[in-house]
Amino acid sequence: MKITITITNWNEGFNKVQFNKFLRGQLSYTIHDAKKAVENILNGEEVILELEYDSGFIALLDKQHVEYKIEK
Repeated sequence: MKITITITNWNEGFNKVQFNKFLRGQLSYTIHDAKKAVENILNGEEVILELEYDSGFIALLDKQHVEYKIEK
């Protein structure tokens, strides 16, 4: 099942380098796309991720200190 995850904000503890690596490792983002996504998050812009539902991914996302919402 495809889901859409919208990252709406970041919280204290957010590590932009780790999140960049997370996007590249988990979603195969390029360095450029991961950097742009991180910059957008830091600037308060929403970032939309579309992927197949994976509870393991959600657990990893929870550790990234971001706020998000999931739509099916």
